[in-house]
Amino acid sequence: MRAVLDTSAIAKWFLREEESSECKQLRDAFLRGEVELITCGFALVELSNVLRYAKGLSPRDVVDALEAVKAIGIELFDEHTLLEKAVELAFVQGITVYDSLFISLAMEIGAKLVTYDRVLLEKFPKLAVVASQLLREL
Repeated sequence: MRAVLDTSAIAKWFLREEESSECKQLRDAFLRGEVELITCGFALVELSNVLRYAKGLSPRDVVDALEAVKAIGIELFDEHTLLEKAVELAFVQGITVYDSLFISLAMEIGAKLVTYDRVLLEKFPKLAVVASQLLREL
């Protein structure tokens, strides 16, 4: 099974939030080879910004988090190939181009999108799921 992660899901690996445990379980399933995880390369930029504003993290912590994401081997998809489709989708659905990149990637590869963005979960109920939903399918 393949799944796309957006930044809200990846960030939970590094932040103490309600759903962090299920996101870490999904990461661990990836490390065991039970699921293939993919994200847009742009997620690293977004993750940097999310972690930059998290309380208690240093610049070194942010850089270490980015290196950790790259080191575990998640595929970083070149979102530039999806940009035209993402812009169109953003206009049609009334969402940001940033978010539509992840939706477009999931559509392109026929995968679920793991997200904690309530708007995406509501607008794309057949595509967008939280990690616990995906874990039940493994």
